[in-house]
Amino acid sequence: MEILRTPEQIAPYLADTSGLHDAHCEAVYRPERIEEIGDVLAAARRRGVGVTLSGAHTATTGAALPYGGVLLATDRLDGLGPIEVAAGAEGRAHLSVEAGVRLATVQRAAAAAGWLYPPDPGESKATLGGNLSTHAAGKHGFHYGPSRRWVAGLTVILADGDRLELTRGGCVADENAILPLTTTTGRRIDVPLPTTPPPPVKHAAGYLGGPGRDAIDLFVGAEGTLGVIASATLRLAPAPEETLAGLLFFPNEASCWEAVVAIRDRARGATGPIEERWGTTILEYLDPLAVDLLRPELSPLPAGAAAVMVEQPTSRASTTARLAEWQEVTDALGGCDGAHIWARTAGEKEALAALRYRIPTEMNATIARTGLRKVSCDMAVPDARLLDYLHGARDLLRDGGVRAVGFGHIGDNHIHYNLLPEDEGELARARAVYDQLVDLALNLGGTVSAEHGIGKLKRSYLARMVGEAGIAAMRRTREALDPDGLLCPGNLFR
Repeated sequence: MEILRTPEQIAPYLADTSGLHDAHCEAVYRPERIEEIGDVLAAARRRGVGVTLSGAHTATTGAALPYGGVLLATDRLDGLGPIEVAAGAEGRAHLSVEAGVRLATVQRAAAAAGWLYPPDPGESKATLGGNLSTHAAGKHGFHYGPSRRWVAGLTVILADGDRLELTRGGCVADENAILPLTTTTGRRIDVPLPTTPPPPVKHAAGYLGGPGRDAIDLFVGAEGTLGVIASATLRLAPAPEETLAGLLFFPNEASCWEAVVAIRDRARGATGPIEERWGTTILEYLDPLAVDLLRPELSPLPAGAAAVMVEQPTSRASTTARLAEWQEVTDALGGCDGAHIWARTAGEKEALAALRYRIPTEMNATIARTGLRKVSCDMAVPDARLLDYLHGARDLLRDGGVRAVGFGHIGDNHIHYNLLPEDEGELARARAVYDQLVDLALNLGGTVSAEHGIGKLKRSYLARMVGEAGIAAMRRTREALDPDGLLCPGNLFR
């Protein structure tokens, strides 16, 4: 195990994209074996010092930033097992990974064997431990769902160095929402879970509880506050034979929003294998300002045009038919005829993906020139309230007077509005608008975080969503597993 102690060695671990400052710790521990995690945690507990966890430092919420104590970096735990296909179970395969394995490595290994690991938050440098800690989702979430659905097993190291080996279905909460965990040393821990149902949306804010809750679902999304996810067994999906990707344009945002609802509902109502029916596994949104960032490379479009990005799994025999169906659908929904971009070959798909990812690149370049930081939204609302949220958000953003670019996972009713202030006055207004957007999402039955988690940056919003009783329930859960509060102190709540 490598231990970093000098300021120069520690400095790279003290920054992320959250904009939080003054992070500090006495040392960084970089274990190479899972057993060493327990050694670090047990030693820290004896000394009474906190242990913050980090993967690749791609988080946006400050979750991996230490404020005292030590930092445990999992980036050297990069073991990757073989893909194991379940005997006699077509369409089922598993892959065992250690916490520091990069998402891109998992995706490449799965694709090479004809499989797919669906959660894809768009940051290939991210580690699987970090993705699972925040219940990451990404562009495939519309069809495949976020991380919890794709975890079949976990190895978790507890705050005292003891270990849990969890398999899905092996440990679930009883009718009183008590989770009966047993460590590998035979110790029994009865963990009281929160009982308030989560909002009916993609949700990555706090602990998931309730009667019948699987133990795996508690630790995925807990942001390192209940135990260290040391390794995981991931479920894989069969990769489609081919995919058809498209960027579809509509003359204005209102027509685009109506098209989104129609596409979403039609895709969800379809039945049968996805390759054999009309549908999409990706439904992403580009608002008019996002489209404007790409206009130099697009066909002529009306002012105020908006777009959606889709991806249709197909077979070689059905791609042409699926493309014709999409054309019929976009014509019926009032799309901009002749402007759509379709990608069938690998090169075309890479170019389309690069076009989409120019949006955050351009935004980051814009905000870098100001020396400030963007204010990014991560809220989601129930299906029936999507249009209410979009109209309300448009009004709030317009009245706030700060430039904002919107794009993201609209199929999950989840838009990343990125407010780009030009000066300190606009930054203050951007934060006020963000606060109003949180209230809007909560009033519509939504969540304050759909995929990025809470970390240290959004603790007050978690409290606003679940209330004092909800925070108290989560604290009881934590106290059962980490009574001294030494794991990732400051994440989720103070």
